[in-house]
Amino acid sequence: MQTPPTVTFRGVRYPERLETDVRTRLARLERYHPSIVSARVRIDQSGRHREGNRYRVLIELGIPGADVIVAHDASVKPTLLARGRRRTLKQDEPNSHHRRAKVAIREAFEAAKRRLQEQARKRRDK
Repeated sequence: MQTPPTVTFRGVRYPERLETDVRTRLARLERYHPSIVSARVRIDQSGRHREGNRYRVLIELGIPGADVIVAHDASVKPTLLARGRRRTLKQDEPNSHHRRAKVAIREAFEAAKRRLQEQARKRRDK
């Protein structure tokens, strides 16, 4: 990367451990698209009681010709909508692994990896 990555936390405890994990994952992303110019990662914890304190991860990667933006919410709603339910009830709250920041980070970086691979494929096919 030409510029050092920026990692920001909002409402998250123990950011030192998570920051190390994020920086390691950013370094791994360079395998899939070696010309990443910049990277910004923001991790938020929603403090809303009814939503179960879920984590949101936003990854912005600058690559030549385009930007890759991944916004990931650890949420149970897509699963419920697939089952035909419109409302979330208390018993539908996600398992504890959906609330953990590391899982939300892992899922967001998996999505970013797929997007980078897609961009690299488009670049090769031109």
